[in-house]
Amino acid sequence: MFGNRTLDGNWEEKYGYYVELSKGNITVRDHSKKIVAQTGAKLKRGTNGRIDVVPKDSGLSYEPGRNYATFEMYYLDGEMHFEVDYPISGLHSCILEKTDIGPFGNIIILDGKRPDLHGDWEEVDAVGSKRYLRLAKNKLTVYYGEENDKTPIFESDIHYVNYKTEPGRLYIVNGDLTRGDFGAFTRFELIGDGLLMTHAIVLDAPFVPKYVFKKV
Repeated sequence: MFGNRTLDGNWEEKYGYYVELSKGNITVRDHSKKIVAQTGAKLKRGTNGRIDVVPKDSGLSYEPGRNYATFEMYYLDGEMHFEVDYPISGLHSCILEKTDIGPFGNIIILDGKRPDLHGDWEEVDAVGSKRYLRLAKNKLTVYYGEENDKTPIFESDIHYVNYKTEPGRLYIVNGDLTRGDFGAFTRFELIGDGLLMTHAIVLDAPFVPKYVFKKV
């Protein structure tokens, strides 16, 4: 801990950065909760009551050695300030709010509670080659082709979840909770009478293809 009850804990910018201060370390997550900085830090008291959180490494990065921005964090007049300096767009400043909710606190994991969904699914109203889906305990596999000649499109670890902000709606999401998709597909949603729906991710398309699967 930093030894400062006011500063220790979790801080967030709504729909933006999420910061954890604990055990002399600072962890910064982006809007998807992916870690973009994790480093040691210390507190430095300045004038007028300002307290700087000084990181050993102020770079924000998605891969080692390639920073996309640098950050600064300080506490002043009862507010936690967080500033990110982007080389192209310039300075982004915000006030972080303290929270007792973890980075994935809005997600309710339902793994193991929906065995009725396990098994094979088939695309409804397919045009051309059909797509097939197989759900195992913690794996999702999507295929295309004909009944006896299926070709895997992708396989992924998964979680069965719902969200506190969307009670009653069930989703199948990437096993990496910082991912909001499966690469070429969005998350899957259970809809209607036992149907799973997803959308293809196609950049610059005039419409977004939708796929609906029914259990067979």
